[in-house]
Amino acid sequence: MRFSGDEATRRTRRPIGGFELAICLLVALQCLAINALAVAHIPLFSLDSLGPLALAYHDKQPGPIFIAAVILALLAGTWLPPVGRAAVLVFAGAAAANLASPAIWDPGIPDYIVFRRIDVIANAADLLIVAASVVIVASMVVPAVRRLPLLIRSDR
Repeated sequence: MRFSGDEATRRTRRPIGGFELAICLLVALQCLAINALAVAHIPLFSLDSLGPLALAYHDKQPGPIFIAAVILALLAGTWLPPVGRAAVLVFAGAAAANLASPAIWDPGIPDYIVFRRIDVIANAADLLIVAASVVIVASMVVPAVRRLPLLIRSDR
């Protein structure tokens, strides 16, 4: 049986369910576990310890708008292809870990991976957020580029 238009879209666009939320939770717990290991074993960032692993905290607390943005991204991810949808789950889990970190560590969110050439310090969740964002954008761009020849042919 072949589906057309809206009916086919409805069959392929599943809502966020318990399985997807469990994946987000697992990603968040893994990021928090890596943060806990880093806090316990990596020396503080100082002139004696400049990296590539050195612990520092950023004390800027994420606001409620970030929580809303993560939820919105999670809900909007249902419209992405499967690869993009998986990346949204990783993005949401890593963001949840960063949102939960200030509640666990008083000084703030622990950062421990030092990139001296570009003067940036990050944690595992930050790197997952960046990587997932690249995959999300690619999952939106690739189908558009694939449809481009069809759009050009239909104009003639």
